[in-house]
Amino acid sequence: MNKFALLIGVSDYPSEDLTPLPAAVRDAAAMRGVLVHNEMGQFPEANVTLLENPARVEMETAIQTLFSGRYKDDLVLLFFSGHGIKDDTGQLYLATQETRKINGELVRPTAVAARDVHDYMQRSRSRRQVVILDSCFSGAFPKGLTVRDDGKVDIREQLGGEGRAILTASGSTQYAFEDQQELSVYTRFLVRGIETGEADEDGNDIITIGELHDYACKKVQEERPTMRPEIHPGQEGYTIRLARVPIGDPREKYAKKVEQLMDQGRISIIGRPILDVFRDKIGLDAATAEALEAEILEQYRRKIEKERQEHEAKRDRYRQTLEKTLGQGDPTDTQRAELRHLQQVLGVSEQDAREIELEVRRGIEAYREKLRDYESVLLTALKQTWPDADAARDRCSRKAEGITPQDLARMEKQAVQQAATHHENLRHYEQAFRDAREQYPLADGQRAQLQARQQEFGLSDTDIDAIQEKVGREIQNHGEKLQQYEQVLSQVCRKESPLGDKSRREISVLQAQLELTDKEIEPIHARVEAQCVREAHEQRLREYESAFRAALTETWPDVEKARGQCRQQAQGLTDVDITAVEKPVVAKAKAAHEQRLREYESAFRAALVQTWPDVEKARGQCQQESQGLADSDIAIVEQTAIAEREAHSKASEAPPADKQPASAEDTPEQEPIEEPEVTIQPPPSPVSSPVAPEKSKKGKSTRVGISAIAALVVAVGVGVFTFMGWDERSTSATPISTPVPPETGKLIVRSNVSGDTVYLDGKPVGST
Repeated sequence: MNKFALLIGVSDYPSEDLTPLPAAVRDAAAMRGVLVHNEMGQFPEANVTLLENPARVEMETAIQTLFSGRYKDDLVLLFFSGHGIKDDTGQLYLATQETRKINGELVRPTAVAARDVHDYMQRSRSRRQVVILDSCFSGAFPKGLTVRDDGKVDIREQLGGEGRAILTASGSTQYAFEDQQELSVYTRFLVRGIETGEADEDGNDIITIGELHDYACKKVQEERPTMRPEIHPGQEGYTIRLARVPIGDPREKYAKKVEQLMDQGRISIIGRPILDVFRDKIGLDAATAEALEAEILEQYRRKIEKERQEHEAKRDRYRQTLEKTLGQGDPTDTQRAELRHLQQVLGVSEQDAREIELEVRRGIEAYREKLRDYESVLLTALKQTWPDADAARDRCSRKAEGITPQDLARMEKQAVQQAATHHENLRHYEQAFRDAREQYPLADGQRAQLQARQQEFGLSDTDIDAIQEKVGREIQNHGEKLQQYEQVLSQVCRKESPLGDKSRREISVLQAQLELTDKEIEPIHARVEAQCVREAHEQRLREYESAFRAALTETWPDVEKARGQCRQQAQGLTDVDITAVEKPVVAKAKAAHEQRLREYESAFRAALVQTWPDVEKARGQCQQESQGLADSDIAIVEQTAIAEREAHSKASEAPPADKQPASAEDTPEQEPIEEPEVTIQPPPSPVSSPVAPEKSKKGKSTRVGISAIAALVVAVGVGVFTFMGWDERSTSATPISTPVPPETGKLIVRSNVSGDTVYLDGKPVGST
């Protein structure tokens, strides 16, 4: 059995398509150092080949040589640090010094294909193969690789488990070279794990491929969380023994074990018993171990703090550069490339770079929003306080916090210019609106012109509303002054018309206080004086009406006498005015007199029915209704009522015809009985007035001013008469409702006017 290793580092890439990787050559040299060490890797120097920046043929030949001619017990290790490139089909290639691209597409003959490396590994008789790739896209290497197995396991004690193990620095989309320290981050922890023995997890002084991977993966992710080192073991490749822990001072061994088990600056609950067992194994006393732990923990804390500060300083430097770049706009392709180069030089991860750019963009946008907000607020304040710019700045002092003096000065200058232009435009529009308002209400053409001026001056609807409100308020105030002047003038004119010298002086003082011109008050004087004349005339009309009504009440129906008593009040009135006043008064007096007559007539007829034939007793019961009536009017009413009552009494005393036939056979066939005609005739009106009664179209007289609706039910034997109604405009009766059964043998007449005479077949039979 033997150990063979090929260590390849490619740092220089003449092609501009690939970024130089200064740490790649150093990575290969560092790995050689631990592998040929006589206490650690124990690889014979003659069996370890170091290639720095090889060409494609040289590199592929060396890889073929590594795997060719080996025995199955040999350990073969291939280490590569450099660029890994995927073509457009997703196949992985290991870049050489000659590797280049044309129009972004890989020139495949200039790089070593991973499938070729797979082929060399498959053809090799060695059953212990280790491949370590410290490159981007290295996670794609194991794709398509199979494990060969002949079912035999030999020399387990010397070389460990049989099989393959492929260690990769990152996933297929991650970038392994995220800093430019002495070594790449992945190789650094591989070397450190072997040199210090920290990778020996079980403390048996032997470092397997699995232990080395676990150690390097943990350390890499603590420093670069975005990287995900991977291991792809085949069969028992995880247990292949790669190196031994170097013999050293127990204190150093214990310190390395503490560093290995330390988790974020402390020893875990599980790590404590492991340390205690290891301490006893190497023969270290408890006090020394405790002191070493305290020292290491303190060093770790200082280291973490230092790394954090360095990391933040690098982030801040990158952030400052990015802020200046983005402050000028979106970066160009060239600037993007330079930023990526700066990111690699400072050791800023892709995730950190994205976070920083997001923060910077948010900060820039927030600052720009702050500038826009301040500019808007300042311009609004200037419009309100113009031309006092200092007052506007005081209002916006809080909004100005966090803005550079240069930006403040620039925005204030712009805002002042805009505010001056705005106020000049407001002044022009206000004048145009005042000119148009003189012909209020505005015509459609004027409104269109004002809208055009608004657009021309760039004024908002709020600005226009403010102007219109201002002008409207001034007009309203001026109107209120005119109204106040008119009210005072009206009050003075009602007391004194025409005005005397004193009143005129008081009115002149009021005019001066209200700042009214003579032109403005001329129409007011004309209007008020005309109103005073009208009010005086109306007052005289009211006085005459009152006097005439009172006189007519005393002299009725002598209208001329009442008119004669009001000669004094009629002075200054025309005949037309007097006639207009007297006509409704006379009509109302006449209607009232007729109403009193009807009320007395109704009351007297009702009393006469009860007291008949005692007329004096009936007259005595109606004394209240007779008040205010002339004796002649009362006599006419009573005479008619008494005559009707006498006729009714005579009709009631006539004997009825009650002769009946002997039998139905003897009774001759009767002719149809005509329904008797029943009419209601109101009494003649006793009213004597200057107005003649009206005539109907048929020439028959009707009652004037009396509206009577009557209902009549007549029953003679088993006969039923129909309801009839009275209409003052006609002497005929009309049906008004369905019949109701009356009492047999009685004549029942109902009416809303008591005392009307009822005629049956032309003969008076009673009253309502």
